[in-house]
Amino acid sequence: MDHSKEPWVFDGEHETRISIKDADGNFVASVNNGGIVDFPGAKGNAQRIIDCINACRNVPSEHFRNGAFENLLVCEGRYDTVEK
Repeated sequence: MDHSKEPWVFDGEHETRISIKDADGNFVASVNNGGIVDFPGAKGNAQRIIDCINACRNVPSEHFRNGAFENLLVCEGRYDTVEK
């Protein structure tokens, strides 16, 4: 695995950031705007990051890097490459 283990979760609002942790409780990402947490969309942005990472849980990372994700169907937690 070449990334932090899922699921990622919302860790909370801190003085200068909204933080996100991985399945092992490690800090993996933050959302802020120059140290300002209370900007429009901040919580929504953090949740979108979490949702996207967790939705792609079973998709190998190389599919994102080599363009194969464009031909991917995600259904019920599994993935299938679509033939053109």
